[in-house]
This record gives sequence, structure tokens and C-alpha cells, in this order.
Amino acid sequence: MPTMEQVREALRANARGDRGTTGAETFHKKWPSASRPVLCSCSDGKQWVIKGFQNQRTLVAENVVGRLGQLLGAAVGEVGFVNIPEELRAIEGQLGDVQAGIGHATAYADAYSDRQGIAHFDVAENRERFAKLMVLYSWAVSGDGQCIYSNSAPHLVLSVDHGHFFPGSTGWSLATLQAGQPVALDPLFNQCNFTGAELAVARDAIGAISEDDISLVVQGPPAEWGISGAERDALRQFLSSRRQGLLGALPI
Repeated sequence: MPTMEQVREALRANARGDRGTTGAETFHKKWPSASRPVLCSCSDGKQWVIKGFQNQRTLVAENVVGRLGQLLGAAVGEVGFVNIPEELRAIEGQLGDVQAGIGHATAYADAYSDRQGIAHFDVAENRERFAKLMVLYSWAVSGDGQCIYSNSAPHLVLSVDHGHFFPGSTGWSLATLQAGQPVALDPLFNQCNFTGAELAVARDAIGAISEDDISLVVQGPPAEWGISGAERDALRQFLSSRRQGLLGALPI
């Protein structure tokens, strides 16, 4: 897991347009969900799960929530940008519905389960992970929480697929961001029965994130993904306001 300063260094680079984009080279797999994610080996030597350019605005949520999760030290995957070249789309029947261009990418988590609900929350190694995920989900307003778990004990949780976050889900807009939504802890995690001490650790994590951090995060997604300057500003204000609300809702 990267340090806070490493994440901030990546945010600063992304905000100035240096996204460290790698290129998809070898197709391995495609999942049947609506966003058509694909697994590819890339020019940086890594395997990435890529959501193609055709997803546009949901990619903004994927990137922003992933970066916020990294700042929190939450259990989210490594975030990146991958270019799917037109040549790779020539694989008939596999990438024909995946648009070429820069997509959102998450480092492939090998030896993890398929999507599950909240599980293994009584495992000591998962307690802080779940508490920070609850803060992330509450902060960015999750519309579809998805967790996977390492196949071997202690079955560590990892949150994936954040395209349904923000008010309005995949239809989020300037209007839905500005409409406001009451700040509340996401009930998906009620069964975890966090202690005050566990919640305090999660509160400290969001408390360590600055206004500058939030501004850098919302500058990260490329304009080609369909986010305007006004929407970036509304998203910044939305996240800033909810961060303050959560600091008041969590125990010190």
C-alpha cells in the first residue's frame, strides 16, 4: 500500500496532466458487466483491469473514489490510466464493444474471490479495513458497494468497482452534486458493529486529508472523460462538505 506522500505525489502529477499512462498490449479476459471491464497485460509489465473510454463519466467516479480511498489508507486497488490502442480492438468478439482511448485501470487482484457482500468482518485484520471503507462509502455516497476477499486466510477485504458512487450514481451531474444529501454512515456496514476506537482510527484518517488533497483528486480525471470545470468545482465542494460532516459524525 502506498504511503500518503506517494499518493500525493501521484495526485500532483495527475493534476498537471502527467498521468503515467501505460498501454494495453495483451488481452486476457472480459467480464460481462455493463461497463465491459477487460484484463490486459500492459507495457509497464503489470496486469490491469481496464474500463474503456466508452464509460466516460463513470470513469470519473472510479478514479476519484479510488484516489480518496488511497488517501484514507483504505482497502482499494492501485489506480492507474491505460490506453487501449485501436489495434488491440481488432480481436473480434472480445474488444469490439470496448472503445479505444484512455480508460480507468485498477491493478489486477489475483487470488481473490468474486464479488460478495460484507463478510469476514470479525477477522482482526479486516476491522480497520472495513471501518475505513465505511468512511469512504459514506463520503462519496456509494450506490453499489462491491467487495472481494483474498482466497486464503485472513481473507482480506478489497473494495472494487466504484463507478456507481456520487449522488445520481452513473447519472451523476452538476445538479445531483449541488442538490446535497444528508451525511450519514453507510448502513451497509451496520453488521460490523465497530467500536468507538475503530471508528476513531477511521476519523483520524479522513481528518488527515486536506482541502488541497481534494482539489488535486478532482483534477486527476482527464477532460476527455466528459467532466467540465464547473463539475470539478461542484465535486470538490461536495466532497469537502461531506468530509466536514463525517468528522462531526464520527467519534474522536
